[in-house]
Amino acid sequence: MNKSILWAKIDGRAPLNSEPLELCDENAAIVMDELRQELGTIFGYDAQSKNVGITGEIDLVEVDGPTIIVSLKGRFWHATDTVMLRVESFIKNRIPEVLEVVLDQSRSEIKDDNRLNTGGERKLF
Repeated sequence: MNKSILWAKIDGRAPLNSEPLELCDENAAIVMDELRQELGTIFGYDAQSKNVGITGEIDLVEVDGPTIIVSLKGRFWHATDTVMLRVESFIKNRIPEVLEVVLDQSRSEIKDDNRLNTGGERKLF
C-alpha cells in the first residue's frame, strides 16, 4: 500500500495526489503548498491555530541536489525539531528522491522556541 494512502487512512483524511513526484523546483513548491494544507495545525495556516497564537510559517529556500532547504518563521506549538521531523517525513513521502530536509536557521525567525538544540550537542536539524 502506498505510504500516502496509509498515512491518510490513519490520519482520517483523503490522500492528496498519492503518486510520488520527481525532485525538481516546481514539485518542491507544489509539495510545500500541500504540506501547508495537510499539516496546517502545526503551522499558523488555519483559524484554530491562529486563535491560540500559533503563527508558524514554512518557506522553501531552495532545492540543492537531493536536499530541500526550508525556513521557519513565527510561533509553533511543537518544538522545532518535532516540526522538522514531520516536515521531512511529509516531503520524503511525496518526493522519494529527497535525502534530507534542512532548516536554514539564518533565514528563520522562530519565536519563543527555547527547545531548539543550539548548544553544541547533536542537532537533528
